[in-house]
Amino acid sequence: MKPSIIIASSLYEPMVVGGAEISTKILAESLCKYLDVHVVTVGLQKNGIEFEEVNGIKIYRIPCHNIFHYIDKKDKRTFEKIVWQTIDIFNPEIKKEIIKLIKEIKPQIMHTQNMSGLSLSVWKAASDLKIPIVHTLRDYTLLKPVRFNSYSKIYRSVARKISSRVNAVIGISEFILDKYVNHKYFNNSSKFIVYNAVELNKKFIGTKKNNDSTLVIGCIGQLEDNKGVEFLVKAFKDIPHTVSNKLVIVGSGSRKQELENLAAGDNRIEFTGHVKSVDVYKLLEQFDLVVVPSIWEEPFGRVIIESYSMSVPVIGSDIGGIPEVIIKNEDFLFKPRDIDSIKKSINNYFEMSQIERESIRQACYIHSQTFTIQKNVNEHLNLYRSLITIT
Repeated sequence: MKPSIIIASSLYEPMVVGGAEISTKILAESLCKYLDVHVVTVGLQKNGIEFEEVNGIKIYRIPCHNIFHYIDKKDKRTFEKIVWQTIDIFNPEIKKEIIKLIKEIKPQIMHTQNMSGLSLSVWKAASDLKIPIVHTLRDYTLLKPVRFNSYSKIYRSVARKISSRVNAVIGISEFILDKYVNHKYFNNSSKFIVYNAVELNKKFIGTKKNNDSTLVIGCIGQLEDNKGVEFLVKAFKDIPHTVSNKLVIVGSGSRKQELENLAAGDNRIEFTGHVKSVDVYKLLEQFDLVVVPSIWEEPFGRVIIESYSMSVPVIGSDIGGIPEVIIKNEDFLFKPRDIDSIKKSINNYFEMSQIERESIRQACYIHSQTFTIQKNVNEHLNLYRSLITIT
């Protein structure tokens, strides 16, 4: 009989906002071969736990015991967010649901992901029942849950104390782990770096274009403030047609209309809207270069590895965890929010010889193969074995 694990996450497919949910799904499904995997997440219903089994994973959606669901948080006023967040610190109803599920499932280990909506009481419930806890840092919510510094300071003092109950903490980059450690979180936890796994293309894609042809540039991600896409659009409009004849912006979000207005007048810029993950890889086949212009501290940068797996080089902002995963990072990083720096990076790549480009494309592909699902699973299993017995 396989040991049981509860993976607790704010959201789980089909409720996907970004890379955190994709990574959690990959982890859950890849662990099924070795463990009896149970996912606990927050549903949209008001009452009763909803259960389903998908791809061998038992999924429990507990009711949203708060004034609104976490997925609606970004559209609320600051006061509403503070009320919601205060309830979410020690949500007693959530704690009851978690205790009930722990007693029913009898897991050997609890692995928490993003926790907004599940509340910090998940850690307390598992700790009180003597269940070892592993937590993966995928965002900065535990540091700044709302854009209200006085409240966030109070919240940190509480969250910091409760984090001492976690047995092991994983950073998906050195950057995010160091950030939490510097804020005195997880003082009693063993600390690990486990980079995200990416579903990879397994075959190197050879040369697509001649050296003197113009670049097709891609940008993939949510069209929100923190992604910095407006700086790329402004930079691209100054790029000569002889350097690039197309910029394809893939994704949707609250800034889409504003970005389309900004791009008006340059018919080289194309917006695809939301694209399914499987179709993103088809688009990547068309790109010569991908740009990641984030202005926030990306913990990892999944799109970088996805691009590399299709032999597509990436230039990105020198911020957060991005420099950890970009190869030849001195040449392929630019200053966040810096239009001239973005233009320079694009032009530098365009001016490379065909031999240089081909060498970089091969290096990108080889680098991507170090982010395999099996490697990720093995690293997690080794960590779990330090806490429980797994055959």
